[in-house]
Amino acid sequence: MSSAQLLASRDEVFEVVDPRTSESGQKATARPTKDAPRLGTLAGAVIGLIDNGMGSSSLLKEALVARLKDDYGVTEIIDVRKTSVSVAPTKEDWARITDRADAAITIFGGCGSCSARTVRDAIELEWENIPAVPIIHEAMAGSAAAMKRMSKAQDYQVVEVKYPARPTAIWSAEETAAVIDDLLPQIVGRLVRARG
Repeated sequence: MSSAQLLASRDEVFEVVDPRTSESGQKATARPTKDAPRLGTLAGAVIGLIDNGMGSSSLLKEALVARLKDDYGVTEIIDVRKTSVSVAPTKEDWARITDRADAAITIFGGCGSCSARTVRDAIELEWENIPAVPIIHEAMAGSAAAMKRMSKAQDYQVVEVKYPARPTAIWSAEETAAVIDDLLPQIVGRLVRARG
């Protein structure tokens, strides 16, 4: 049996998702990305956090939120949980962030399409003049680079989780704490303007 016959004999439906499309299904037009102005401090800031639900991203999110509030004085988190790892936030969730957030973080890119969409969410926030940082696994650097290229944002910086943490984001509480210790200075460095 050929592969075409095998596929024809199955009752499955496959949906192809373009990670550059919005919740409405419209492809956002890429434009050269210039980073939005960075914050002077995170103290008193409202941070939008777009979580795609990959692996143990809830542990990552909880640990990140606690540290941002305790260590940097962030006052509020606008928590958005996407319906799938590879799609844009809903129009309503997008508006919650763009209407009120001072800065944003997008998590987590640990597979090809989820990495591309994590990066695209952050780039689109920059287009809305909101400083943003995407967090991906280093194994997904190629996917991130492809999305940056398609978005005309080749120089856009991402923050990478390094091995030995697994790309699937299925981590213990101890592994998550170690990841946060490594990432936090980089995240803050991307959201707050350098002094000097």
